[in-house]
Amino acid sequence: EAVAREAREETGLEVQPEVLVELLERIFPDEQGRVRYHYVLADYSCRVIGGALLAGSDAVEARWVSREDLESFNLAPITMRVVLKALDQRVTGK
Repeated sequence: EAVAREAREETGLEVQPEVLVELLERIFPDEQGRVRYHYVLADYSCRVIGGALLAGSDAVEARWVSREDLESFNLAPITMRVVLKALDQRVTGK
């Protein structure tokens, strides 16, 4: 339910979560080396079942792009890895 709600709020899309693609833990220290931020991110592959794609309040634009066009967005390496893993899972069904 949380995945579907977040997708709706951020993209305008109604989605059905299908599979957990990656569980990431990110820890950012402060100047003294103590934990400042600690995130656990659960990235799901979802099937669109309704809605219309739109940019959320924290984005300028939202659009569909091809796999071949991903390189032009200068995504962080971890983001690119997760997106490609999700796309590969869709193709192979694994």
